[in-house]
Amino acid sequence: MAERKRLGRLLPGGRTLGGPAPGERWQDALKQAAHRCEAVLVLISPEWSHSPWCLAEFLLAKQLGKSIFGVLIEPTPLETLPAELTAEWQLCDLTDGKDLRSFRVSYDSIVPETEVSSPSRGSPALRQD
Repeated sequence: MAERKRLGRLLPGGRTLGGPAPGERWQDALKQAAHRCEAVLVLISPEWSHSPWCLAEFLLAKQLGKSIFGVLIEPTPLETLPAELTAEWQLCDLTDGKDLRSFRVSYDSIVPETEVSSPSRGSPALRQD
C-alpha cells in the first residue's frame, strides 16, 4: 500500500507537521502516539476542564504510567479540574501575576518568529539551568 501523505505544513527534508493522514482514524492515531510518548504536557484552561476528549487523553496517559506535567495557561478554578489530576500531580501556574516576561521564539525557517509572554513568577518553574 502506498504511503499516505500527512496533512500539515511541509518541513525541510519532506517532513510534515500535523495530525493523522486523510482517512486515518484519529482516535487510533492519538492512542498510538500516547503509547510512544514518555511524557504528556497538559495545557489547562477552562475549555480543557470541560472537554470530555481532553479528560480521556489525560486518563489514558495516566493509565499508561506517563509523566504528566499540568500547566495552567488560563485562570481555571481548581475545583473544575478532575480529582485524578489535582490529587496526584503538582501543577505549574503560568497565569498568576501581572509582571510579564516576554521572549522571542523561533521554531524553524518556515514558522515565523513569535513573541511569547508569561508571568515572571511562573517562568522560573520552566527554566532549565
